[in-house]
Amino acid sequence: MACCFFLFFFMAINFADKGILGLAATPIMRDLRLTHTQLGAVGLGFFSFFSISSIVFGLFIRKLSTKWTLLGMVVAWSLCQCLVLVWTSSTGLLVSRVLLGLADGGAYPVALYAAYKWFQDDRRALPTSVIAIGGAVGSGLLAPVLAFLITQLSWRETFGILSAAGLFWCGAWMIFGLEGPGKEVGSSKPQPGAQKIPVYLLLTSRTVLGAQLSGFCAYWLLTLAVLWLPAYLSERFGFSLHAVANIVVLLTLCQITVAPAICGLSQHLVRNGVSTRYARGFVAGLSVMAAGSMTILFPRLSGALFPIGCLLAAFSVGAVILVLGQVIVAQVAPPSQRGLVMGVTNAVMTFAGPLASLSMGFIADRQWGGMRGFDAGFTLVGAMVLVGGFLGILLMNPALDRHRLGPST
Repeated sequence: MACCFFLFFFMAINFADKGILGLAATPIMRDLRLTHTQLGAVGLGFFSFFSISSIVFGLFIRKLSTKWTLLGMVVAWSLCQCLVLVWTSSTGLLVSRVLLGLADGGAYPVALYAAYKWFQDDRRALPTSVIAIGGAVGSGLLAPVLAFLITQLSWRETFGILSAAGLFWCGAWMIFGLEGPGKEVGSSKPQPGAQKIPVYLLLTSRTVLGAQLSGFCAYWLLTLAVLWLPAYLSERFGFSLHAVANIVVLLTLCQITVAPAICGLSQHLVRNGVSTRYARGFVAGLSVMAAGSMTILFPRLSGALFPIGCLLAAFSVGAVILVLGQVIVAQVAPPSQRGLVMGVTNAVMTFAGPLASLSMGFIADRQWGGMRGFDAGFTLVGAMVLVGGFLGILLMNPALDRHRLGPST
């Protein structure tokens, strides 16, 4: 469907805008004379306002046209990228990232909210994974192109090229973008969302809490892939920027193969009558646990091949919760409150971003615990992710929550 096609590229642009900071980390630190901790503070500025923005978009998305909201987001991203061309100091970079975070926070929940107007509940896992893959393409498959532009031009000019790409998407979206139906697809009944549930009951339901907890831990790990993975590969293994870009491409290929396959399995199980507690909650939680286990393991492996292979697997299966987590939350929330709950869920998950960004930079500078800094940081993160996935399995039970919250869900 054309909607998913455009939303796929919407997310690709979104993640390219975010991912360039990681790819350009080394030249940015060199040109602006920043430490790892200071670059982490730039990431802190982005991810902090990103999380706040997610809640704001969640509050107001039902009152806005998703077509024009998506358009406004990409225009804002493009302007933020241009800012570093005219404000060339570290302050300019920080302001650019803060503003980008404000404009960017609602991207994923708004894109999903737009897509869910076209698909019934039992058909949402695959469209959600397609949209999520757009993010992997933006941060991964485009990495060699961005690396080439960074080395042949400069990181500032590459920011400008991304800005132009965003404006091109806006032109195509204005012509071909469509607003989905304003009701549940395939339903001839009146919209059930008129009966609202107190928001605190929705947000404190075990399923929503479980999805948010698992997603928070997984996003902490995935933030490291966006911001710190290129620097880690360069400093630990001595790879060039182009070699790092190729590894990021391989990571993306793993993500766009593994994550949709797992989500497709989940959807198959649901359509064949398996309880969503198992088909969605267990599948998502076990994926997070696997990501945590491999994150603990890879710093302890020798050589380069096996650690990198383990690392790629961890980032691939860790992304599953960002798809199934939103699907399972959408299952619990009434249609009239779905945008809000999904926005808050995205905010909680992505609040891991600023913490991950700053803490890894701090650890890398100080080589905490006598180990190489990045290795120590990944070990701690892996343990947290492992526990988060286990707790998610225990908590996520959408059928029980739907029964407890009432028929309006």
